Amino acid sequence: MGFGGVVFQSGAELPVRTAARELSTATGAEIVERQTVQGPSRNEILLLAGAEALNHPAVKSLSAGKDVSGEWEAVAGVNGGLVIAGNSPRSLCRAALGWIANPERETGRFSTFRFNERLTMWDVTLNQWYRMTEGFDRKQHIRELARMGHTAIEINRYADSGGWHVRNREFPNDSYAWYVSYAPALDAFVESSLTAGLYPADELERNLADLAGAAETARSYGMACGFVCYEPRCVNEAIFKKYPQLRGSRTDHPGRSLQPRYALDIANPLVLEHYAEMLTRLMQTVPDLRYLVFWTGDSGSGLPFMDGLYFGPNGSWLARSKPLEQMAAEFSGTLAEAGRKINPRFEVLMEIGWEYKEEEWKKIIPALPEGVTVTHPLTGDAAGILCGTDPSSGAGSYLPFDRAHGKEPCGECVISSWWDL
Repeated sequence: MGFGGVVFQSGAELPVRTAARELSTATGAEIVERQTVQGPSRNEILLLAGAEALNHPAVKSLSAGKDVSGEWEAVAGVNGGLVIAGNSPRSLCRAALGWIANPERETGRFSTFRFNERLTMWDVTLNQWYRMTEGFDRKQHIRELARMGHTAIEINRYADSGGWHVRNREFPNDSYAWYVSYAPALDAFVESSLTAGLYPADELERNLADLAGAAETARSYGMACGFVCYEPRCVNEAIFKKYPQLRGSRTDHPGRSLQPRYALDIANPLVLEHYAEMLTRLMQTVPDLRYLVFWTGDSGSGLPFMDGLYFGPNGSWLARSKPLEQMAAEFSGTLAEAGRKINPRFEVLMEIGWEYKEEEWKKIIPALPEGVTVTHPLTGDAAGILCGTDPSSGAGSYLPFDRAHGKEPCGECVISSWWDL
């Protein structure tokens, strides 16, 4: 493409260096690190990150009249060279990837973004059903998510094609084990004092190393890391032989599973301590973990006595004594509190969808503590409750499904669809 150098300032953050490497690979230009940067000179690509980049004449010209208070990025041709800039190292990197993909379209562009965060919450290819597809390249997939503009991605998967539940199913023809092979839970990566020695140490190490590798790739493009799982999920039956009092709800599908599968009893304080300890240990490996999404009521998971459990409402005697909304709040709040001790920006996202009856989510949503956000197909009354507005007034947050009715999200709530990817 006719460029001789990709220039950035000494001390630049990792995503800027990633952008320089990507541009060098695409153009053949030499990577040049300087104490001070200006220009660019002819045939140079100059990389600028941060608000001060708006002072560059070419960037200032493109941004004239635009709202630059939030996220923005720019690509400007000047003096036979190119300036690629962004309000953050991540935005700069995304702009560089966009330019590599289509230089003609991207040159002369200034863009702002409505939403500050754009997360993946169930990537079928990256970590779920198709993660072991022949020819799949995880690093390239993460790069493409960065180019598309995602700000954070999920990083947890089983390092092999099955996972513990597949390899340890009691009956060879039990297909339900594969429903538990995606969106692996916390106990696939770390153990707690409760579960020490009950899962193979080498498997935990492989899964955790795989997760750490995904986190490293995500960081290189400036993206935050997330954890997407089903919880509280069925566990190794050996746990209940050691702690029979901790048996919780039966969470398998009786029409598909050939053996009963049980989650731990989240109504028991010992189980909440177990989850807090696991998340703490996980975040010792990924201290910058931004979010944890948990689905429930499907794929071997479920809250005690929720109506949508495949086996029917069930759980322990202790769980029977507590309202569903209290258990949901205590479980999600335990995770949020543990995570925020390590990363103050950590957030728990609770999926609320078809699994819940209306009377259930109407009680759960207002009960959720600080640090816990609701996500997924909430519309109408649910959106109003989430935003703290009167649903009958027509105000509040409406997800994309309601846009046909002329309603738009308020911009304050998390919105997503798992089938977006």
